[in-house]
Order: sequence, then structure tokens, then C-alpha cells
Amino acid sequence: MSTRTRFGTSTGRPPLLSATTLTQPRWWSAGQWRLAVAVSVFAFLLIGEIGETLPPESVGRVYPVEWWNWATLVASAALIGLIAATRWSRSPGPA
Repeated sequence: MSTRTRFGTSTGRPPLLSATTLTQPRWWSAGQWRLAVAVSVFAFLLIGEIGETLPPESVGRVYPVEWWNWATLVASAALIGLIAATRWSRSPGPA
């Protein structure tokens, strides 16, 4: 499958975001979902601590925590968890 650009040329690769991509988590196992949640929680705590968003009353932070700090922290942690679960598989490697 190739993708056509707005200039009419073909890129020779599938589209980055397709219906197949968005429906793949539907077939994940329970283990993949547990891994996604565990990695998301770990990433949330790690990024929040390093970025001094957690705890909100951090003494060393120069600027106050704003609303978008929380939004990017949650979104980043969720996406990292989904990526980790996508990479995890029980199938054996190549023979």
C-alpha cells in the first residue's frame, strides 16, 4: 500500500495513522494491558519526579507547576505505556 501526497506523488510506504493501527489494541492480551498500565504508572512517577511536577509543592522548582505540565505528564506516561505494550509479545523470535 502506498500513500499519495497532496502533490500527487506516491511515497511507497503505508500511512502513519490508519484504521488498522487504531484497532490493534483491541487484540491485545491481558498481559499486554497489565504491562501498559505498569509502565505508564512507572513513567508517570519517574517523569514527574525528574521534572519536579511531583510533588506539586516542590521546593527546588523555579517556576510554579501549570495545568499543561500535568496534561503533558499524563499524556506522555500513557503513550510510553502503550508503546511498551506494543513492543511486548509472547511469540518466539525468528527461526
